[in-house]
Amino acid sequence: MSSNIDTTTLFSGTGIDVATTVSQLVTAARAPETNWQNQQDAIQTQVTALNQLNTDLSAVWSKLNALKDQSGATGSVTTSASNPNIVTATAAAGTPPGTHVLEVSALAKTSSYYTAVPVASSSTPLTAGSFTIQVGSGTAATVTVDSTDTMATLAAKVNGLNLGVSASVVNDANGTRLALVAQSSGAASDITVTDSSALGFTKAVTGSNASLTVDGVPISSASNIVSGVVPGVTFTLTGASVGTQATVSITPNTDDSIQAVKDFVDAYNTVITELNSGFAYDQATGKGGVLSGDSSARMVQQEMLGY
Repeated sequence: MSSNIDTTTLFSGTGIDVATTVSQLVTAARAPETNWQNQQDAIQTQVTALNQLNTDLSAVWSKLNALKDQSGATGSVTTSASNPNIVTATAAAGTPPGTHVLEVSALAKTSSYYTAVPVASSSTPLTAGSFTIQVGSGTAATVTVDSTDTMATLAAKVNGLNLGVSASVVNDANGTRLALVAQSSGAASDITVTDSSALGFTKAVTGSNASLTVDGVPISSASNIVSGVVPGVTFTLTGASVGTQATVSITPNTDDSIQAVKDFVDAYNTVITELNSGFAYDQATGKGGVLSGDSSARMVQQEMLGY
């Protein structure tokens, strides 16, 4: 090991400069450590660059797969309806473009009842009695009205039966009444109440199916949200108009496709820029970039430029 000690002061007649000599000895002794530290710093810089490259490569593959996925952006479609007062629609990515003609004869309705005899408030005690509730062809359930019941406790009783009916207390200028509303629309969820109480249940709406034609094919639907008629398309019925047709058009969403291509190009260019910078030779320092000498990174560069 070379000492690298300045000996000029030893023969100058001024004696030995102890502080300087010790400093020079320490510096000489730590020279290997300094070299190792510099090497570690260089390795850490390269590791950081490789980790970033790996992250950005993952983004490239992700954007490339998105371009190939017809259920994603490149298969994205838009829908438009000629008469939104009759129908609107949505379509899943990958749905074939086309035009569909609808005519809506009737909307689906949700069954409901109300008590025609109001009481003073939701806490007013009720007259004892009973009534039965049946939803569609389901099993009828009997609800007993005790003299300690109120509209509030009666609503809780009905809701606790889990019949597919929601009971609620309605307050207006005439007093308090009980309302029963089916949790699903359509004929299969029509409610039947057999009343043996003093509440006077009255049917407000009979549950019925929507009636429509799609491209001339007659369709009956329990809901005003109709799917499965045209694969990938969901129609939302908003109004009935016998004799009036509405057209739903499905067209490719070019904006989403363009954005998907742009996202891929941006991700690709990011990786190419990183690789070029990592291999660049700095004439001023006479050193190569942080990725110089890394064969795996060089192979990635060749593969990327080969596309």
